[in-house]
Amino acid sequence: MQNLARLGFAADSRTYKPHVSLVRRVPGGLGSQLHEVIEWPVREFVLVRSDTWREGPVYTTLDRFSARGAA
Repeated sequence: MQNLARLGFAADSRTYKPHVSLVRRVPGGLGSQLHEVIEWPVREFVLVRSDTWREGPVYTTLDRFSARGAA
């Protein structure tokens, strides 16, 4: 969180749910600001659709995939 704060990202008060967004509109992009390697053990991949509404985002699980060698 501290590294993101240094890059100008505000902390979110919601419960943290790690994910990777493959497509997202980012004004100006991130460029080459992120340099550190992140080790992140993965057991499964979940394909999720995100719809943004006035009331807030709605996430719909479309499919789940096991990672190879997952215990």
